[in-house]
Amino acid sequence: MFENLTVTSLAIDHQGTFFLGGRGEFGFLQPDSSGGLNYISLTPYLPENTKKITMVWEVCATTHGVYFRTSSAIFRWNGSDIKAWKTNTSFGYLAAVRDTIFVMEKGVGLQTLTGDSLQLIPGGKQFANTTLYVILPFDDTSKFFLGTRTEGIYVFDGRHIQRFKTEADAFFSENRLYHGVKLSGPETKWALATTRGGMVILDGQGKIRQALDKSLGLLDNKIHFVFEDRQKALWLSTNNGLSRVEIASSLTVFDKRLDFEGIPRKIVRHQGALFVAASHGLFRLGVADTALEQPQENLSQQKFRLVDGIPGQTWSLHATDGLLLVGDARGIYSVEEDKVEIITALSRATYCFYQPDGENYIFAGSRNGLVVLERKNSHWRLVGKLENTSEDVRTIVGGQDGSLWLGTSFQGVVQVKTNERSPLKSAVKKYGAAHGLAKGMAYTYFINNQLEIGSYAGLRQFDRTRQKFVPDSSLGNFLTDSLTTIAYLTQDKSGAIWAMAGRGKGKLYRGVLEDDSYAWKRTPFQRLLDMTFVLDIVSEKNGVVWLAGGDEKIYRFDSNITHLGDKNFPAHIRRVGVIPGDSTIWGGSHHAAVDNPELISILPFENNSLRFEYAASSYDATAANQYQIKLDGYDKEWLEWTSET
Repeated sequence: MFENLTVTSLAIDHQGTFFLGGRGEFGFLQPDSSGGLNYISLTPYLPENTKKITMVWEVCATTHGVYFRTSSAIFRWNGSDIKAWKTNTSFGYLAAVRDTIFVMEKGVGLQTLTGDSLQLIPGGKQFANTTLYVILPFDDTSKFFLGTRTEGIYVFDGRHIQRFKTEADAFFSENRLYHGVKLSGPETKWALATTRGGMVILDGQGKIRQALDKSLGLLDNKIHFVFEDRQKALWLSTNNGLSRVEIASSLTVFDKRLDFEGIPRKIVRHQGALFVAASHGLFRLGVADTALEQPQENLSQQKFRLVDGIPGQTWSLHATDGLLLVGDARGIYSVEEDKVEIITALSRATYCFYQPDGENYIFAGSRNGLVVLERKNSHWRLVGKLENTSEDVRTIVGGQDGSLWLGTSFQGVVQVKTNERSPLKSAVKKYGAAHGLAKGMAYTYFINNQLEIGSYAGLRQFDRTRQKFVPDSSLGNFLTDSLTTIAYLTQDKSGAIWAMAGRGKGKLYRGVLEDDSYAWKRTPFQRLLDMTFVLDIVSEKNGVVWLAGGDEKIYRFDSNITHLGDKNFPAHIRRVGVIPGDSTIWGGSHHAAVDNPELISILPFENNSLRFEYAASSYDATAANQYQIKLDGYDKEWLEWTSET
């Protein structure tokens, strides 16, 4: 296309033409009749006294021409010739905002290009010796956002310039503002990049809404350029490659970058803070109700911390009367504020808790049966182990008749008819293969006020008349498949049902009741390619759902945020070639010069083997993108879905 050109800037005009600037060169890309792009240099059009130029730092496209900035001159291409403006000092910045060209000139200040003349804006002289790198729309009015490198933000309303104080002033002073973009959407926000500290998102009141740097996953803290795509994600050109940040995503991921480590097993909110039992100990997020109430975008600024005083891996959590009970591999602990005390030492792990409403005792499922805790004088103590239970108890749910249903990892289901006066003497009944249960896992869940059993052979429901477990299709036929594993099931506060299910490797689904049946959808979770299984799902009153992933990550899903990916995103054909030889007959560029019916190619019969290369412009989970193909005039139906491109 072009050789030895270092491209430092580019812009696209209203006709879709790409204009480029680089070291000693600028021009545009023009497609030929086959759709291939060719570089057309504009330097031959330069005036005689400016034939030699230096680095082109910015390119700005407007309705009245395309502008190119070097340190010593500004050039405008109007489609037929070039006009140049020179300086006795240097031009430091060029921007096009609302079709207005702004120019920073050292020793002069901030100017606009009006017609063919540079005019100093009111108050613009104050920037005569200031580095200003960001000019953006301030809001939906005619105001402009002026960002200096280290001296703060200003607002220009066309007549006056005023200081705009923000929470990021010290951050910009230390880390040097370099580029930015005004974000789309009803709320005024800007994404502002620096050369030392990553990026912040600032709102119209000057508050920092989000901060991102290398510690949170960016490739580098030095960012040269920010671009917002149509899915409202940000592309950051860093000193070490490209980063894509989904700032408006309904999903937030917590992992080692936010100081969480291990496999999360249980999630509980207690006294405003979020606690997570994990293989590496007990973790805590937030000291007040901040993680519940604050916007999704602010969560990246919070980090987990390990709670001291509980050794080893933790399995289960239960909040009761100002205390948090924690089951770990060797006992049960209580956490009150920052105070940790052991309630009882046990020889086996404690996997789950269940407290009947209004009762002063708690059942705890362990690796060798069901134990009972009792509260006396505001203190919890171990009463003992329930007689006739030795199973590996992983789940406990309460039935409508007051019974407890225990789910085990490989020993069927256990029913406990509780004795309120003497819980240790509660009646126990056991169910296994003779009662319709498959071998292996049988976990108990309470969905829509009825008992459900998740197993390796689909979903089962208890038939009280027959005293057997039978397939249950009330939630969806796909869950009753005898080859489907139901690894996890729960119902959130909105009534939606979450299921980790599937043949072999499970997938995460969310079912919503529509017209008396459940509509199950994988989106937006189909992108979670690393999540092999879910160990816990907790819903909050504000529509937020937390997921404990077996991939050593915690996921936060905000159901209030609409998925921003396009429902019908385009698939672009990038190239068509002839086989054998693979010679190009179309280069993939759409332009008026190419999209012309008179230019349709008619190929000889011997060239009837073609190779089509294509890609989808959806970036939520590029590895999961799949395609269907149909060749008009040849294929009667669409071919099977494939990931091949």
